[in-house]
Amino acid sequence: MQQGRPFLSLVDRYIVRQIWVPALLAAVVISVVLIGGAVQKEVVSFLNELPIAQFTLMDITRISLYAAPNLVGYIIPITFLLGIMLTFGRMAQSSELIALKAAGIPLKRLVLPIVLMGAALSVFTFFIFDLGQPWAFRRFHDLKTDMLVRLTLDMLPTGEMHQYGDEATGWRVYIGEKDPDGTLRDIVVLVPMGGGKASTYYAESAQLVKERGRSELLLKNGLFIQPGKDETMARIPFPELRRPVPQLSGESATGDEANTVSQLYQLQTQAAAALKVRQTIPVMQSLLSYRLAISERLSLPLMCLAVSVVAAPIGARTRRSGRSYTFASGFVIVAVYFLLRKMVEMAIGAALGAAILPELWQAALLAQIPNLALFCAGAALLWRVDRV
Repeated sequence: MQQGRPFLSLVDRYIVRQIWVPALLAAVVISVVLIGGAVQKEVVSFLNELPIAQFTLMDITRISLYAAPNLVGYIIPITFLLGIMLTFGRMAQSSELIALKAAGIPLKRLVLPIVLMGAALSVFTFFIFDLGQPWAFRRFHDLKTDMLVRLTLDMLPTGEMHQYGDEATGWRVYIGEKDPDGTLRDIVVLVPMGGGKASTYYAESAQLVKERGRSELLLKNGLFIQPGKDETMARIPFPELRRPVPQLSGESATGDEANTVSQLYQLQTQAAAALKVRQTIPVMQSLLSYRLAISERLSLPLMCLAVSVVAAPIGARTRRSGRSYTFASGFVIVAVYFLLRKMVEMAIGAALGAAILPELWQAALLAQIPNLALFCAGAALLWRVDRV
């Protein structure tokens, strides 16, 4: 009996080591695909406010870095699942599983280290997801602010209307052409006045003048058009006119993504107290948003443990059907998991449409339905794993 313990410990280490290689390879491939898609989405949203010339390679790298923590809850469980399935597929092809059973090691024993690894990865993923997402969210907004500070009015592309600054106090700017010396030609500036009205400045040429840390637009040979109270338009020509350029500022880093689970719990407690005083839709929506965010932070990390419980017995019972079978099995598990997540989201949306606000524990339990389904399936498979 004492001679068997080191051998079993060696088998545990062997299986765990075999899982890491395909899991890391899968992590690289999936990370490139998911992070690349997230970066493309963010760059497109940036281009609504910034010209493409503003982007540098360092900006793209930083956006990629800040996108990673938001995807950890998906990348780690999926790659861990693929690592399990591919490892057992390889062991089945090389008859290693048969050899281990012949040595008196039950398949259920082979599953144990994988389930323990899944539990450890769930804890690791939770901390990365919970601490990394707020950090990345704040850093992303800092990056956007930094890029806005670098943007000056004379860097706007020609031939189209741009929003420079916020919609309430910012300008709408059109630049016809640009000279090599920085002179702007055929420029139109719309300055909001309130009430849906705006004054218009048109100039044949303009230059951006920077003095004492502030920027002014020097307009030459132009026309100032101001709407009157009685729907009349005052047109005043000018040879030269200076206008202070609006200051650009990034958005504040607010939202559920900017908070940890403990902070979200405090916010939902405050919102629940506010809802007792003011039964308004905005308060109800905020409360639901906090509860759903907490539920997601708790459910996604547990996917690591859930997939280990169901994937390990499926992989352990794999015969010589090869990697195609194991890969297909992993794909089915992932598809079922996210299908259940989608059904839960639809159920929560239907409850909200019926003005039913779930309690925090109810929202958390609903979010755990995909994990619970995998746990139940995995428990049944574990019970029968040695019955060939």
